[in-house]
Amino acid sequence: MTGLGGTPQTAGEILDGIKHQVDRLARAIDAPEQSLPTYARSEDMARPHIEVAGKHMSWVVVERGKEWERRTTDDLDELLYWIFKSVISEMSSRFAAKHPVEGKEFRYPMFKKELELMEALSPAWRSRLIAELGHLLPEAGLSEHDVAES
Repeated sequence: MTGLGGTPQTAGEILDGIKHQVDRLARAIDAPEQSLPTYARSEDMARPHIEVAGKHMSWVVVERGKEWERRTTDDLDELLYWIFKSVISEMSSRFAAKHPVEGKEFRYPMFKKELELMEALSPAWRSRLIAELGHLLPEAGLSEHDVAES
């Protein structure tokens, strides 16, 4: 990755740029700070962190000294999607626990909130989430109308 004038950016500069984008998107959905990743270091408590090596950006989850998940990409949009899929899933689960819908299972308000928040960030990310959730949406009671709402 290069900065102004074509000079290569340091890993720290790239991380600062990623953090700036994450903070901007987090404000748009009022994401809690503790749900956001850390940068270049792990808290070692299953809170994701972001690493940069050259042009490669990684979303990493470490718990009790064991790396549980690592996803690496050269595409900032892909990294941001991974970050916010995790953040929004956590936010939506908390929302569903506090706002049950009578006659519906827990996943119904959770998935509706996930789709709403993802739409607020990116319609393309919402479409991708719908494709990834697939059969789980109707199993949770969401109709085609619920999924089509934006």
